[in-house]
Amino acid sequence: MNNKEIELKYGVIGDIEDLEASCKQLGIISNLKEDKLANSYFDTVDKDLYKAKAGLRIRKANSYCEQTLKIKSSNLGGLHIRQEYNVAFNRRQSKPNLNAFDKNIFPKDFDIAKINKNLVKLCDINFVRKSVNLEFDNCLFEICYDKGLIQVEDKQLAINEFEVELLEHDDQNINIDNLFYKFSIALNQVNLPLSLEPFSKMHKAALLMNTKDSFDLPVRTSNMQGLDNGIVDAIICFEQMFGLLMFRQDLASLMYFNSACALLLMYLKEYKSFIASARYDTNANIADKRAIIKNIYAALKEFYAYSLKKEQKLRKKDYETSKEKVKDCVMKLRRLICSYHLYNITLKMRYALSLK
Repeated sequence: MNNKEIELKYGVIGDIEDLEASCKQLGIISNLKEDKLANSYFDTVDKDLYKAKAGLRIRKANSYCEQTLKIKSSNLGGLHIRQEYNVAFNRRQSKPNLNAFDKNIFPKDFDIAKINKNLVKLCDINFVRKSVNLEFDNCLFEICYDKGLIQVEDKQLAINEFEVELLEHDDQNINIDNLFYKFSIALNQVNLPLSLEPFSKMHKAALLMNTKDSFDLPVRTSNMQGLDNGIVDAIICFEQMFGLLMFRQDLASLMYFNSACALLLMYLKEYKSFIASARYDTNANIADKRAIIKNIYAALKEFYAYSLKKEQKLRKKDYETSKEKVKDCVMKLRRLICSYHLYNITLKMRYALSLK
């Protein structure tokens, strides 16, 4: 009934025309299918589930119907890791039932009866999913391409996402960072039209609903916690601000994002200098770390220079003109992210920081 969900999420620019052919370049494929998924998400008016960093939905597919509870665990470097619980759902019912889940999965102070009684539908998220199973590095992945809409009352937001979920592996001591890093390197060779996608579908729905606390920015003082933690905080800011820019597509968000880029570059420059001066000549991991950090820094520096130049030009325009021009700018930035393979920048940083 439950499992840990571990997945990578990317945005897609335009369309992925042939998912099967693309995945064949990565490994052995099977179980190619297409499904229309109708999803309704629920919470209380007071957003009790959202406050607990949980999401509750009903999913109706061609061949099954289920209710799902997802509990957030971590999300860094594009890698989403969370607990997911699924139980069968009767299509004739209109609301999910929290009592259908094992009570042990909820926090001790979670009032299941009260929340269950006050559940209301928040939004609909409907999309067509093309999926295929992929064998890569002795593991089984599910590759999904989702395209559709998020609907919150009269507001809509397009979905165009590429997801990579780890389904099975035989190694009890598997290094998840290493596995997904290797996958990301292979993915770069396929040349799919990918971009960064920091936010989940439900997160974007929360933004449409103007839900408070939609951003999970770091609260610690990084320079007092060490260089590694400073980089982690800067990565989180970078991801969150890009997600904000994608959603709002306005000049203020572009300025916030460029500030996050500058912060990350500052930490990368310092980290690059630190590992370059360290005497680890015989340590292969440190050599790999140096190479990864160097490449990330060079790519991000070029990207930031372009983005900052665009910001400076837009700040000279009147408000209405800049508003339209920012939308064009966002699309150009996404294409630049694709061409530089920067959609994997935070995953590569996660892997580099794990090397000792």
